[in-house]
Amino acid sequence: MLEMLSEVSMENEMWDQAIDEVQQSLAIKQRLLSNDDRQIAHLHYQLATAVAACLQDAQTPPDTLPPPAEDPPPAESAEVIIARCRAQAAEHYGLAAKVLARRLQAVGSADSSTDSNEKSSEATELEELLVCRVQHTCASVFRCTW
Repeated sequence: MLEMLSEVSMENEMWDQAIDEVQQSLAIKQRLLSNDDRQIAHLHYQLATAVAACLQDAQTPPDTLPPPAEDPPPAESAEVIIARCRAQAAEHYGLAAKVLARRLQAVGSADSSTDSNEKSSEATELEELLVCRVQHTCASVFRCTW
């Protein structure tokens, strides 16, 4: 349920709410699922994506933002928000990659025990997700590497 709510929040560009909902969902799934479950990798990726969008908002000059409905409480400076968001997004892209790498290792072990000369479709898909999506996104957006 929280994942669906976070998707709605992300669609409506309510980044702080989306981040909170993804974090809650991630905490629940981490207690229930194994540490190489793809659902956990997906949530880390979603969290990094929401934080990256929040970062983009923080980098937007204030005069281009719509005026607030009421006087907002004093907030963190843009520099502090940007630094926090960068670190958090890079961390969760990295955690998504680690989960996918663990899953790939587990699938590889299962493939080798069945005497199959071909990689399983899951292993191929995991490699594509890991390299093409997670590592590429993090490297291109945040210049991070593993």
